[in-house]
Amino acid sequence: MNSSKTSFLAVRELRKHYGSIKAVDGISFAVGPCEIIGVIGPNGCGKTTLFNSILGQIEPTSGSVSFCEETITGKSPLELSRRGIGRTFQSLQVFGKLSVRDNLIMAAQEFVGSMPMRLWMRPDAGLGERADEMLELFHLQNVAHKEAGCLAYGQQKLIDVAMAFMPAPRLVLLDEPCAGINASMVEELREILQTLNRTHGGSYVVIEHNMDFIMKLCPHIICMVEGRILAEGNPESIRSNKQVLEAYLGN
Repeated sequence: MNSSKTSFLAVRELRKHYGSIKAVDGISFAVGPCEIIGVIGPNGCGKTTLFNSILGQIEPTSGSVSFCEETITGKSPLELSRRGIGRTFQSLQVFGKLSVRDNLIMAAQEFVGSMPMRLWMRPDAGLGERADEMLELFHLQNVAHKEAGCLAYGQQKLIDVAMAFMPAPRLVLLDEPCAGINASMVEELREILQTLNRTHGGSYVVIEHNMDFIMKLCPHIICMVEGRILAEGNPESIRSNKQVLEAYLGN
């Protein structure tokens, strides 16, 4: 994809090397307004390293990242969050002893005024209405007041994703959101993400191994192999690409 197009996110020749190991090796792509892009590839091809290099978890070896025309290379995850960039991780990031609703409120409190102001606000920091909206959208109303850690893994995964969207980010990077959840919940999550994209706007980049999910959700897909982009295009072109089939899909 041409990284010079009008975009929320532009990644240009990004590299992350560990000695002779080229985990990410010259990746360029752009994400436009309200666009959903999928990133696929075999384990170890550099997908999560790419996310971590974009989002400030690790420092890239070279290359640049910009968001809304501003260079963000090397900025901390907190700085990027405050600019409207969210993410999920492969592992769950929920607070097990808090209720589902309080998890959502916690995820957005950092973005509500100053610390002294938050101390004097209502217990929900004025975020109750937003939390209730997310609970309904993610079909979590019935467990809103249960401890998150007592719920099934699939429900905790929904909470985790809902937390990323709670601050109303403009860009969200989701790292394997379908990992460990059953087929019916995978379909539910896809519908939720499409609804969020349609009704709330925002752009998403999604790493995922579930090919049915990624093909239905993402109009544009990037396939990575050995730290580089092997192919990119719409789902049909990726599905029929012989190099992709040989390198990743296996048939």
